[in-house]
Amino acid sequence: MWFSVGPLVSPAAGVVLADTGPVPGGGTVPLKIILTASALETALVQHRNAANTVTLVEFTLRVPANDSRSLDLGSLTIAGDERIRMVQSGAATGNVHAMIAQE
Repeated sequence: MWFSVGPLVSPAAGVVLADTGPVPGGGTVPLKIILTASALETALVQHRNAANTVTLVEFTLRVPANDSRSLDLGSLTIAGDERIRMVQSGAATGNVHAMIAQE
């Protein structure tokens, strides 16, 4: 299953690029993230609580211009209704496309 808001042009800081939505029941979830961009891109990968109000864990993923990055997160253990999402770190210039794959 793939999660993405689709290709975006020059997204502003804070724009959600991809979101699994609440994962019902939680458990062990195998995930992979993919980020492509036409200009230097920085996105935040976040593990969010069930209410989607608090970031539990966050890390930065950077992609050089005209490139892509794929990162296998392995099997994450998350509680019921928590989510994984990718958010634009700063204002971007160019095309950005982020995807989260639940394998």
